[in-house]
Amino acid sequence: MKKKKTMKKKRGGTPSKSSKYKNLTYKTQVYRTKSTIKGEKLYNPLTKRWIQNTASNRNSVLKQIEKSDVEQESPGDYRLEQFSDELLPRLFKSPGSDGTPRVAETEALEFEEGITVESCDLTMKTELIDLDDIQQSTDIVSVGNINLFIRNNIIYDIPGLITYRGVQLPVIEYVSEGSFGKVYRYSSVTPLPEGWVIEKTSSGTQYVNKIEEKKLLDNAIIEGHYYDDDIWRSLKKNFTRTIRPRRPQDLYYSVIVKVYDDKDDSEIDKINMINKKLGRGFCNTVNAKIIELNNNSRNARQTVAIMDSMDGSLEGLPRIKNPYEIIAIIKYLAEIFLCLLKLGYTYTDIKAANILYKCYKNNKIKISLGDLGGLCEKGGEESCTFPPPEHMFSFKSKNCTEETMVWGLAMVVLQLFKVDISDFYWDRVEGLEWRGNYISYIEKNIPKILSSIGLDKIIIKESKDQIGISLYNLIESMLEPDPEKRIKLNKIIEVLN
Repeated sequence: MKKKKTMKKKRGGTPSKSSKYKNLTYKTQVYRTKSTIKGEKLYNPLTKRWIQNTASNRNSVLKQIEKSDVEQESPGDYRLEQFSDELLPRLFKSPGSDGTPRVAETEALEFEEGITVESCDLTMKTELIDLDDIQQSTDIVSVGNINLFIRNNIIYDIPGLITYRGVQLPVIEYVSEGSFGKVYRYSSVTPLPEGWVIEKTSSGTQYVNKIEEKKLLDNAIIEGHYYDDDIWRSLKKNFTRTIRPRRPQDLYYSVIVKVYDDKDDSEIDKINMINKKLGRGFCNTVNAKIIELNNNSRNARQTVAIMDSMDGSLEGLPRIKNPYEIIAIIKYLAEIFLCLLKLGYTYTDIKAANILYKCYKNNKIKISLGDLGGLCEKGGEESCTFPPPEHMFSFKSKNCTEETMVWGLAMVVLQLFKVDISDFYWDRVEGLEWRGNYISYIEKNIPKILSSIGLDKIIIKESKDQIGISLYNLIESMLEPDPEKRIKLNKIIEVLN
C-alpha cells in the first residue's frame, strides 16, 4: 500500500521505558509535514499548529503527547495514533489530510471558525501573521521621522520599529499598561477612507474627516458657535481622531508589542519555554515571540513580546444578550484549561481581562489566554487575582490546580453577565481575616448572585426526571467552597455537550 505524499518518516527519540508509549518510536512513526518558503514544517495535532520540522520539535511533540495523560478509550483523545490519517479524528486533521484537495495557501489562511457572538463586530480586518517573519526595522524612532504615524507622547516610550516580511509597521498606537509595562499596536499603512486626511500637529499624527468637518463648520457658523472655543472644541471631536481609520475592504498587518519594564519578567521565560517545549500558541494561549529591539529614541536594548493583534479582552466585550452564547464560551474555555491540564500545566490568574478575543466574519470570535504570567506547572504556585477559598489565608499555597481553574472560570462567567465580583478580589477577601468567614460569605451570597441574574431559568441540559440542569446548578458547582467537591473540567464539558 503506497504512502500518501503528505506523509514522511522521521527519525528521532524513543520514549522512556516507563512511558505508556514505549513501544512506539520515531523510527516507526509517520509524521505529517509540508514544504514552505521558510523550510519544512511539522504538524502538531495537540496544538493544531505547523512548527519547524526539527529533531527537537519532533521530540517535543512526543513529550507533549506523553504528558497528555488521556486514556486510550476516551473519545477524541490525544493518542499517538492521531498521526495516522486513518485514525485521526476530524477535529485534529490538518488541511487536506482527509483526502480532500488541498486549498490554495491564501485560502488556507481564511479566518478560523470560532464561537458565534452577535455582539462581536468585525473591528479589525487584519491579515494572519507568521511571527517568525517579524524583524527589527532599519529605520529608527525620532520626532522628525515623517514615516511614522504616532502621537508624540509615546515616542520616547516605544521600544523600536519593526517590519513584517519587509513591510514597515509604522502606525503605532498605545493600547494599555499594567504592572509589567505597556502595550502598543503596530500596523501597516493602508489608504484612508474617503474624506479622511492626515494632519501632523505638535502632538503628533491625527486624522481629520474633511467632509464631516465642513458640515459641522457650516452648522457652527449658521448657529453662531464658530467663535465659541469650548463649543468648537467639542464639535471638533466628532471629525478628529488619533486612531487610524481603515477602509472596510482593506486587509492590513497588525501585531501587539508588549514592553516589559523588567527584563527579567517571568512571562518572558514562560513564552520562551512555551515556544521551545510546547509549540507557540499551544492550547489557545496567545501566539507570542520574544525579541530584542534597540532602534528606539534612547538607542537602548529593549526586550519585548510580539503577539497576535486581538480586538480586546472579554472584560471589554459588549454585553452578550443571548445566554447560550456565554454557555458556548464557558465550554470553549473549559476545553482550553483541560488541554493545559493534560499537558501538565494550569493557569491561575483567570479573569476576563486576561482572556483575549478576535472577531472574524459572521460574528465569530476566537478566544486566547493573553497574559501568560499565570501559566504554571501543575502543583506549583503562581499569582491569582480571584483565588478560591482553599488558597486564601495560607502562606505559599500550591495553587496551580484544576480546582483553581474551575473557580476562575466561574468568575469569568459572572463577569460576562456583568456582575461586580470585586468582593472576590484577593485583597478584599483578605479583609475577612479567616477562611471560615470567606466560606460563609460564599455560601450566603453566591445563591443570591446567581438568582439575581436569572441563571436558574437557563436550562442547559434536560434530565430524565425532567427537572433539568440549569446554568445556576453548573456555576454553583464550580463555586463549591470545598475543592474536593468542586466539579471537574471534563464534567463541565460533558454537561455542556
